[in-house]
Amino acid sequence: MRHRRGFLRNEAFSHGNDLNLKVCSMTPTMHPPFHDKVNLRWDLKPGDIGAVVSLHGALYAQEYGYDHTFEAYVAAGVAKFAQALNPTRDRLLIAEADGQIIGSIAIVQRSEIEAQLRWFLIHPHWRGLGLGRTLLQGALQFCQECGYHVVCLWTVSNLTVARHLYESAGFKKTEEKASQVWGQRIIEERYDLRLTASPFPRRRRRYGCGWIPGSRTRR
Repeated sequence: MRHRRGFLRNEAFSHGNDLNLKVCSMTPTMHPPFHDKVNLRWDLKPGDIGAVVSLHGALYAQEYGYDHTFEAYVAAGVAKFAQALNPTRDRLLIAEADGQIIGSIAIVQRSEIEAQLRWFLIHPHWRGLGLGRTLLQGALQFCQECGYHVVCLWTVSNLTVARHLYESAGFKKTEEKASQVWGQRIIEERYDLRLTASPFPRRRRRYGCGWIPGSRTRR
């Protein structure tokens, strides 16, 4: 894998539940370095599921005006993920500082060759330090280790910082759709990243990443 600014070196992602961070050159404005304070792990503990859901509900309400139904939507998805978790194919990577969860990103298996990236969020106090790039690279490296060929995700059009981060990692927008959900009128966008040069079948199924009209099964 080619290194990008702000990404972790590959050797930091050894097989284990905690990460000893070895950070490449981060942004020149990092102060203080987040890696001195933040622990990254994927061993789920009691309270993690609720904390991830609560963080999403509170921040999306504060920053984008989403109502309580968004938190309920995240809660349903995260709960289903936790109950069906296959550690060899799924991962919820958690960032914590001083015992508090400050960020997350997840990889959810959709088929043997396709995964979906979900629940990517950083607390505002920890943004701009390279932590988002670190979580994204960790998630994508896990996808490569699993042998996935493609990673998809759904986001919304006004999350511009996240979109730039996805694009810098190689994701390409493939679909968009206007929706009235969570108390807001939004434009949903799908992005895809191919992890191998292997050609896909000419008519491939979208598995779990395609939306179902009238449903909320997208992210």
